Amino acid sequence: MSNVLQYSPLRRLVWMTVALFLSYLAVAMAMPAVAVHVSRTLGMGNVASGLAVGIAFLSTILSRGWAGRLADERGGKSGMFRGLALYGLASLLCLASSLPVLGHGIVSYAVLLAGRLMLGLGESLALVGMLAWSMAMMGPARSGLVMAVFGMGMYGAFAAGGPLACGCCRTWGSPA
Repeated sequence: MSNVLQYSPLRRLVWMTVALFLSYLAVAMAMPAVAVHVSRTLGMGNVASGLAVGIAFLSTILSRGWAGRLADERGGKSGMFRGLALYGLASLLCLASSLPVLGHGIVSYAVLLAGRLMLGLGESLALVGMLAWSMAMMGPARSGLVMAVFGMGMYGAFAAGGPLACGCCRTWGSPA
C-alpha cells in the first residue's frame, strides 16, 4: 500500500479528492441550513425553500460547458482556484443575506439566491478544473480512476453533509 501512495501523481490525486470532498461537504451542509432559513427565518414556503436550495444546481448545470472551455484554454488548476474563490464570495453573499439590515423579506431572499447562483458557478469551475488537472496529471489511461475517485469524494460528501449539518444545528442551534 505504501508503494502505491509513493507514486506522486496518485498521492496528489488523493489530496485533490480530499479537497473536492471538503468543498462538496460545505455545499451539502448548506442545503438543510438554507431550507430551514428560508422557511423559518424568512417565513417563506416550501417552494421558495426548494428554489433556494436547487438554484445552485441549475447554475452548475448551465455553466458546466463554460467551465470546461475555461479549463481547456487556461488549465484545470486555474479553473479550480477560480471556482474555490467563487465559493468564498458566494459564502459571503449568503452570509450577508442574513444580516438584520436587509430585514427578513424579499431583499434577503434575493441576496441569498444571488449567493446560491454564484455557488453553482464556483462549483462548476472547481469540479471541472479539478477533473481536468487530475486527468492531465494521471494521463488518459487513468481517466476512469480519476472519475471513480472523484465520484466517491463528491457523493460521499453529499451523503455526510446533510446529517452533519443537522447535528450541528442540534448542537449549536438552528439558524431559525
